[in-house]
Amino acid sequence: MEDKPKITLYGDYASQPTRACYVFLKYNKVPFEFKQVRVTKLEQYSPEFKKINPNAKVPALTDGDISMFESHTILRYLHESRKLPDHWYPRTDFRERAKIDEYLDWHHNGIRLGAGGYIFRKYMSSLTGKPAPKESINESLMNLKKSFKLMEQYWLKDDKQKYLLGNELTLADFSCASEITQIIPSNIASILDGYPKVKAWFQRILDISEFNKVHHKAIATLSKYFQIIDDQGNKPKL
Repeated sequence: MEDKPKITLYGDYASQPTRACYVFLKYNKVPFEFKQVRVTKLEQYSPEFKKINPNAKVPALTDGDISMFESHTILRYLHESRKLPDHWYPRTDFRERAKIDEYLDWHHNGIRLGAGGYIFRKYMSSLTGKPAPKESINESLMNLKKSFKLMEQYWLKDDKQKYLLGNELTLADFSCASEITQIIPSNIASILDGYPKVKAWFQRILDISEFNKVHHKAIATLSKYFQIIDDQGNKPKL
């Protein structure tokens, strides 16, 4: 009988940061156990989970006697502790690593503010019983457009590069693409047509089998719920 893996990832397939960590582990063939924490049932607030993550959000990770939260912290930790290939987050090339950190630090107030903000306000806020006003939904859409524009002009300005920071995958690619995936089943999926560099890069990430398998589950689940909400309102002008 095989020993159980030391690593346990706690999260929800509907969580973009959870999927980024999950895909990273799968892609790099790191043994781990996944424990579902269903946020729609508020399981992140359970006393058991809050012992692991007092911040009561997913994802979280335990590795032996250490626990941590925040997806980018988890990704960096996994890269170092499992001695994964250098291209993900260079150990000695401080200039390259700084550029990855630059994206990761921007992520939450950039692409996540736009994509995650739109999905939460347009769809998930209904679960709270307090649907977001149209003004705030439109604000998130504008933030998403600004983020895509910056990606086109800054990280993807070189037409010859395959990924956000060159021709090899980095932590930034999985983090960013996991965030964008949630708009595929939404009513603004066609927004990517206006940003051809982002769309081409995103398709390259989707073509990675480990990424596609995990995110396909989320898309299938979200699309059913999104359709119900979309049937109740009008599609925004893109």
